[in-house]
Amino acid sequence: HLERLATAIRTENSLEPRLYEVAILAVGVHWRAQFEWYAHERIARKAGVAEGAFALMRADRPPEELVGVLEPDEVSVYKLARELMATKRVSAATYAEAKAALGGDDRKMADLCMTMGCYSAVSKLLNIVQPTRVYFGQKDGLQCVAINRLIEDLNFNTQLVVGETVREADGLAMS
Repeated sequence: HLERLATAIRTENSLEPRLYEVAILAVGVHWRAQFEWYAHERIARKAGVAEGAFALMRADRPPEELVGVLEPDEVSVYKLARELMATKRVSAATYAEAKAALGGDDRKMADLCMTMGCYSAVSKLLNIVQPTRVYFGQKDGLQCVAINRLIEDLNFNTQLVVGETVREADGLAMS
């Protein structure tokens, strides 16, 4: 079920990819989820997140240190995500700042919250399970290359298994 939610968040998100990737990276840092960081750092780069931001975000630096490095809306998303992860709450001021940065759009705020919730769950699950095998469908070829490199680079005791893509009746990939 979590994979369905993550797929919907990636494919139906009203946020620009660079914004939800900043949120995912902040969540991954909080949970010390190496896999999440590794997988999404590359995606965030492709989405246009500034190169200079990665070392600062990975070091969990305060949002003020990313001003001028990230775009202003990215800083607001990072600030909200970091505050939520650190305090389990978001102040009214931080929420209002992020909402304003996202054009006052309630759907974007909901998508931001869903993104952080989903990827918190994914990060915690990966930290708990520490899988010895990961399974991907053939449709996930680029992800498989990235994940295999992650497994090798971080010396994980995990085997990547690539199989046929299995689909539900409505065509949604289950793998």
